[in-house]
Amino acid sequence: MCPRDQLRSCVGGSALLILFPFILAFSFPAARAQQPQNQAREYERDGRLALEQKNYAAAVRDFQLTLKLDPSSAVAHSGLGIALRENGHLSEAIGEFQKAVKLEPQGWEVRYLLAQTFILLGDFKNAAAALRLVLQLQPGYPDALYNLAMAEWKAGDRRAATRDFRNLLSLQPRDSSTHFHLGLLLRETGDAWDALTEFQTASALQPRDFQTRCELGWTLVGLQHFDEAVKEFQGVLQADPRYAPAHYGVGVVRELTDEGDYGASEFREAIRLKPDFADAHIHLAHVMVEQRNFTEAMAALRTASRLKPDDPAIHLVRGLYFKSQGDPQHALEEVRICGASSTGSPRPITSSGCFCDRGWNWKARPASSARPSS
Repeated sequence: MCPRDQLRSCVGGSALLILFPFILAFSFPAARAQQPQNQAREYERDGRLALEQKNYAAAVRDFQLTLKLDPSSAVAHSGLGIALRENGHLSEAIGEFQKAVKLEPQGWEVRYLLAQTFILLGDFKNAAAALRLVLQLQPGYPDALYNLAMAEWKAGDRRAATRDFRNLLSLQPRDSSTHFHLGLLLRETGDAWDALTEFQTASALQPRDFQTRCELGWTLVGLQHFDEAVKEFQGVLQADPRYAPAHYGVGVVRELTDEGDYGASEFREAIRLKPDFADAHIHLAHVMVEQRNFTEAMAALRTASRLKPDDPAIHLVRGLYFKSQGDPQHALEEVRICGASSTGSPRPITSSGCFCDRGWNWKARPASSARPSS
């Protein structure tokens, strides 16, 4: 749904940047008379050093030793949570962060670590709830607002995600990543013109972000502004002739405008640069079926089936192949498989029989080629 997904902060060593203020605030109590308490602080310091050195096994050991002597150390629970998370033990990490939150309910840093771990676990509803509490304690924290919008989007609350992306842009209007993701979200909801504006802004802020320029191109394709789309893809190729997705984009436009020879050459170039580019193989197969080059078509389909076996478009192209062979029974069977295996928004099918894996359905939501008047 949203390529280039990002978690801002709290991943790997950057989690320490969030944890250290919390450590400084809570890890050195005034009363240190008892020897076990002093020993606990030593283990705690060893654990923090191990985290800095990314020696997570040692950090787990040291924080566990801390907690044996001082079960009420919120810092030790937080540090142990980070170490467990970096070792892939997400559920255990969440348990430690939750213990730290109970011990220090006003500590926004630990709530943020907890929210990030919920996101890594795929629990976006709990992540969003935790991030809202972070923002109550630390209003206007940009990374929390960004991740809240991403979590809401993943949880299916597009309206809230749109609102929070826009709230973030009111704080950081030159944040190209936020413009990019808001563009993806708006396009997913069918608001292609506003999406186009966001991609244009992101591209102006980061002209060498080729993924953004390609998504701008795809949005123009959806709006049937094919010449402008080609200019975007070709602009990327002028900067980097080896960027396979831009060759693929030009190929799709040529395919849509009945320039199959040019499209096929672009698909072949994309495949040469990126042999595992499954969509390029699928589109090449489609063009080859249209041109009755069945040997190359079936070779491309075999490769696509190996790379992306669950892609329903493979069955669609097979159906076109069987139709061209005068075998309507097998053609219909493949089309039925294609329909049964499609989930979410199916690949858009145009009147020319072309399709594009962009996650939005041109046939169900035809886009106007003219910008609506304001």
